[in-house]
Amino acid sequence: MAHKHHPHKQATLLHETTEAAKQAKKDEIESHFKAIQEAYEVLMDSTKRRIFDSTDEFDDDIPTDCAPQDFFKVFGPAFMRNGRWSVTQPIPSLGDDATPVVDVDQFYNFWYNFKSWREFPHEDEYDLEQAESREHKRWMERQNAKIQEKAKKVEYTRVRNLVDNAYRKDPRIQRRKEQEKAEKQRRKEAKYMAKKLQEEEAV
Repeated sequence: MAHKHHPHKQATLLHETTEAAKQAKKDEIESHFKAIQEAYEVLMDSTKRRIFDSTDEFDDDIPTDCAPQDFFKVFGPAFMRNGRWSVTQPIPSLGDDATPVVDVDQFYNFWYNFKSWREFPHEDEYDLEQAESREHKRWMERQNAKIQEKAKKVEYTRVRNLVDNAYRKDPRIQRRKEQEKAEKQRRKEAKYMAKKLQEEEAV
């Protein structure tokens, strides 16, 4: 793109009838070439690229409830959407109703320890270009850093809510809790019966 749109390569487009028209076309060519250079700088710089990608349109909504039969259909896409921000890739799959419980636990462990690379440049309140001095610029940077930190905390809370909502509604987790409850009740009853039998034998 830089080679194709370099002002020297575009010189043939400057054959206009008036000097004003030539100058306008030249300005347009140079502006376009500058935009390509800036885009290249963003793509080649990992920090700038991360900030740029963070401004993509994104559905922040998280499911809060669903019918048991719709759990995977509702929560699966939500985790896939949010997985794009994960520092660790690839992200684990939510799976389905037949997924082994050990994999289910690994899934939730991953999401409860989720690390995001998402930035929030649109949250910055102070434009560093407007700084009146070096000290003023540093002050602006500190204020923007505080705002960024607050935005990141809101983001982690949002993701945590997604995980909590899913964990509460996950039919596999609910089944395990029911089994554990039934097993606890069985042991309690067995202990009671053993004690009762011991008391009867003592009489």
